[in-house]
Amino acid sequence: MENILSKLAISSIKINDSIKKEDIIDVFVFIQTWGNTSLGFGGIGGDAITNAWTHVVQTCDGKFHVFFNGAHAYSVENPTETFKKDLKNNCMKSIVEANKLY
Repeated sequence: MENILSKLAISSIKINDSIKKEDIIDVFVFIQTWGNTSLGFGGIGGDAITNAWTHVVQTCDGKFHVFFNGAHAYSVENPTETFKKDLKNNCMKSIVEANKLY
């Protein structure tokens, strides 16, 4: 059986190592379900519904940095209303979709 808290801890540690702690203003964390194992990164993935921890880290420069299972997916400098709505609804777009909508 999968230990959901262990996965959260591992994802959080990876992110903590990649962003300066003094730059962080806010952090949003939630589970997101993806249609395959490639999560929001695209590319080739196994055909299985996959849950992943999503972290959105807001830094003092006004950017939002989105991570899927501890891996950096993308950053948003000027968040659109769609971005804000998706963040509120705990459902961030994949990299391809984010490039078009955020």
